[in-house]
Formats: sequence, C-alpha cells, structure tokens
Amino acid sequence: MPPRAPRTSLLPPRAFLLAACVLLLCAASCLPTPALGSSLLVGGGGFVLERPLLLQGQDVGAALSSMQQALSTIQQALRTTQAALQTAQDDIAELKRRNVQLQGNLTAATQEITELQGTVGQLQDTVLAQGGRLSQAEDGIDVLEAAQSVMNGTMTEHGARLDTAEANVAGLDARVTAAEMLGLPSTPLTETLAQVRDLTSGTALYTAVNNLRTLVAGTALTDAVIGMRDLRVTSSALYAAINNMSTLTAGTPLTNTLIQVRDLAPGTPLSTAVTGLQTIVSAQDTRLTSVEGGLTNLTTRVSAAENLDGVPTLLTDTVKAMRDLKGDSTLVTTVLGLRDGTGNSTLVTALTNLRDGTDNSSTLIQSLPCYGESAYNTWQVYNTSNKNLFIDVSMSACGFSAPPRHVSTSLFGSTRHWVTFGPSSIYFVTATSFRVYILPVVAGVGGNITHQEYTPEEVAGWRWRINWMATR
Repeated sequence: MPPRAPRTSLLPPRAFLLAACVLLLCAASCLPTPALGSSLLVGGGGFVLERPLLLQGQDVGAALSSMQQALSTIQQALRTTQAALQTAQDDIAELKRRNVQLQGNLTAATQEITELQGTVGQLQDTVLAQGGRLSQAEDGIDVLEAAQSVMNGTMTEHGARLDTAEANVAGLDARVTAAEMLGLPSTPLTETLAQVRDLTSGTALYTAVNNLRTLVAGTALTDAVIGMRDLRVTSSALYAAINNMSTLTAGTPLTNTLIQVRDLAPGTPLSTAVTGLQTIVSAQDTRLTSVEGGLTNLTTRVSAAENLDGVPTLLTDTVKAMRDLKGDSTLVTTVLGLRDGTGNSTLVTALTNLRDGTDNSSTLIQSLPCYGESAYNTWQVYNTSNKNLFIDVSMSACGFSAPPRHVSTSLFGSTRHWVTFGPSSIYFVTATSFRVYILPVVAGVGGNITHQEYTPEEVAGWRWRINWMATR
C-alpha cells in the first residue's frame, strides 16, 4: 500500500483568512466594488495588480499567491490521499466478507474528500473571478476562522480514520498471510485446511480416502473393485471372460485358438509346423544313430592311440619311436646328438665350444675363468748374490684382449715348496703373461727364519710349478 500523504500541509491562519475573504466576496458579488485606490486584474492563471493592494496592512496579492500555492498543496495532498484510499479499497475488496463496516467508512471518507475537492475547485474559480472584491472579506473573518477550525477538525478526523483504516488493512493482511501459510492465529479455515492436507483421522475426508486406500466395502467404488478382485460378480463381463479362459470354453478368439493349440487341430499353422518338426526330428534321429556308431568306433581308436596298443598306426609307431629313441627321424637324431655330443647342430657345436673353451668370441666363455700351470724347468735366477728365483707364466691360450682383472696363483711341487715367500704375489700382468718372484727360506733353531739358496736346477728337480687362474 503506498504511503499516505502527510496531513501537516494545512493552510496557515492568515492565508486561510484571506481565502475566506474571497468566499465572502463571492457571496456579496451583487455589491458595488469599493474604491480602494487600486485595481485588480484577473488573469488566466493568477493575479496581476497594478500596485500593491493592502487589506488591514496585509499585501492581498502576496496573500492570494500564498493561498494559491496552499490550495495546490491541498489538492496534491488530496490526490495522494485519494490514491492511497483507492489502493486500500483494492486490498479491502478481497476481504469484503470480513470488512463490510470498514468499506462503508472508507467509501464515506472518499465521498467527503471528493466533495472537498469540488469545494476547493469552486473556491479557486471564485477567487479568479472575484479577485477584486477582497475588501469586503473583512466582515467574514470571524466566520472563516470558525470554518477553518471546523475544516482542521475535519482533516484531523479524516487522518485518524485513515490511520484506523491502515491499521485494519495491516491486520487483515496479517490474517490473510496467516491463512495463506496455514499459520497462527488459528481459525476454522486454517484448521480445516491443515486437516485436509495432513489427512487427520476422524474427518470425513480421511475416512473416505482410507476406505479407498484399504478397499473397505461400503461404497459403490470399493464394492465394484472388490467384486472385480474376488470375481464375485458372476454376471459381469470380466467374470465371464476370465471364467471362459480358465475353463477353455469355446466362444472367444483366445479360447478357440488355445483349444486348437491344445488339440493340434489339422490345418492350423501350429499343426503344420509340428508335423514338419516331427519329420525333421525323425531324419535327425537316423543321422544321430549313425553318428553314435561312428563315435563308438572313434572312441575305440582314440583309446588305442592313448594306450599305444591295438592296431598299429603311423601315430602310434612314431610316438613309440620317439619314446624309445629309435629310428632315423630328425627329432631322434637331434636328441641322440645332444645326448652324445655328436652331430653338427648349432646347440651341439656351442656346447662343445663351451666344454673345450675354444670359442673366444663367446660372451659366456669370456666370462669364465682361465686356468693353467707353468713348466717346471723355466725358473730363472733374479739376484745372483742371493739366488732369488722368478718365473714368467704364459696366459696366451686364454685369448685375453686386455690384462685380466684377477689373477690368483699357488706354488706346488714334490718337496720344500711350503717354506717360500712370494708365490701369490703377481707382477707385470699383461693380456698374455705375468711374473712371480719367490724367496726360499728355512726355519732355524728357536724359530728363526733364514734365506735358503736354491738353484733353478734344484727346484726343477723338485717339480716346482705355478698353478694359476685368471678372470676378465
């Protein structure tokens, strides 16, 4: 609802007195115009004075202008009030049943305001027509003051009535909102709607809906549904149709067809199809008997092949030859060659080379250790004064392309080789050879160890040799 215009724009007392003077001038229009030493010209939209017109010391022209502005303000306030009342009437129209008294009051107020607007319009027309007769308004000032008081009281009363109307509309709006939301305050309408919405037990609607939901007998609808469910209405078409189907009573296309299917009536597509199927099954039965006979024979042959007995066949002979490694088949020849290390197959050749270590290009052979021993008659004297001995050992048979990463040695012979220094110390290792120095010693009395001089001829006689093993 739009806000109601404030009711504080009443005419000031002095301007109201001037307006009352104009009214008196209209009432005394038959009197001659007083000579005030000035003239008043009435224009189309205002007053034009040749010189200021004074009435009891007040400028009448200025007062009329103020009065015209006040009248315009009153008209605007009345229009605003009328619009607010019209809006209130539109809202109250929806609730006429509950607010008849309020509507009557608002209608009366609207009529009074309309009459007031007519009076103000007449007042404005009179002021424009009788502007020059303000001098005769002095006698009516008291009357107009009383009229002003009455009008102010009327406006105050109208304001109070508007306040009451607005309060009633607000209350009605709250009640309508509560009714729409089914909230408080509780009324028979909201309580009934809540019971309908929640299907509260005890209401006629709840009983009717519950009877429909649980199929309680007692209504035409539930009795009909129960009769259809239990097939108790023997005179109904549904009962007759279902009974004919359950007993296969002829008379309907469905039962007639089912009877023909049951009896395989000649001439029907089903009878023709079944007869054709019987012929096909008979032919397939003959073929199946033949296949079963062949299957029995095949089972016997498979059993003989699985057990390697019975009538010899190429399969059984071949399997026996492979089992016993007999015959000249490629498989038997290859397996015998692998077993005996004979033949020229790639596998036999590779195994032979691995065994003999003759394939120096083989990664496996290259990763295997190479070992050997030196000759016993190649020892030499290193230091003629001390008779130390050394020997150069050849590894050329290993085919190393670089010095081996590990070389281990030991000295063995027939005697005295256990008391020597240096047989495990390696010098000058190359891809094909290395050198070992030895210092023969002897344990004396008290555990003292002294140098013992041996000649190459002596150690050769004792068969001193270097055993070695080298890995890449």
